[in-house]
Amino acid sequence: MRYIKASGLAACAVMVVMAFAGTGVASAQHKITLCKQLVTLCPNGALWPAGTDVAFLAAGPKLHLPGMAATTCPDAILFGETETSVGSPLKLVNRLVEYGTLPTPKLGLGCTGPCFPSGKDENLHLTLDSLQFEVEAVDKYFLQFSGLVLLLNCPFLGTCVYRAENVKAPITHTGKHALDVNAANLPLANVVVTLTRQTTHGGSAFCPVTAEWLADFVLPLVEDPAGNVGLAWPSLDLP
Repeated sequence: MRYIKASGLAACAVMVVMAFAGTGVASAQHKITLCKQLVTLCPNGALWPAGTDVAFLAAGPKLHLPGMAATTCPDAILFGETETSVGSPLKLVNRLVEYGTLPTPKLGLGCTGPCFPSGKDENLHLTLDSLQFEVEAVDKYFLQFSGLVLLLNCPFLGTCVYRAENVKAPITHTGKHALDVNAANLPLANVVVTLTRQTTHGGSAFCPVTAEWLADFVLPLVEDPAGNVGLAWPSLDLP
């Protein structure tokens, strides 16, 4: 999978404002696509193809365990690759999450919190077993995912394992680029989810029963298999 370099994102991201059209069209009649235009129905020739790399960026994501100080990371990046050009839902494969630093230039040096006495971001792991775009109604999109969160070697607790199940983060068009404050109207997935403790994967029963994960993931740019880089928004495919 080709990782989109943050330096390229900053150089290419621009402010784009386009009017929505066709808001009376029923989403059930269409499939989701990533479109090169901010519109409701993506015109022919404006679809990003299958195999397009997607990299959501979040600045300052937090993981809060009740009774403990919040774990905060300087940033996080969520990778995926579109399985098809259109889908219902539009699934992402080759999923990967990284915490603490972004590709060059780096935004942060590591996570802090009760499980990170020396700021070692390798103590935090998140694995995704699903990641996809969903739509419920016209212009009402979600980033859906499931996975496991692991906090390793927490003092007095051990390893804390939490499950995120069928999380649906609503997508708005209020996102700003993490590296370019002038870039606006980007897709933003607002993640506010309660995680459930697991005793699998070495999870300790001494960890709090639930935890909360907070993050705003912005989609600044995508890259297709031919190396073309540009803006993208969830949209409906013309029938």
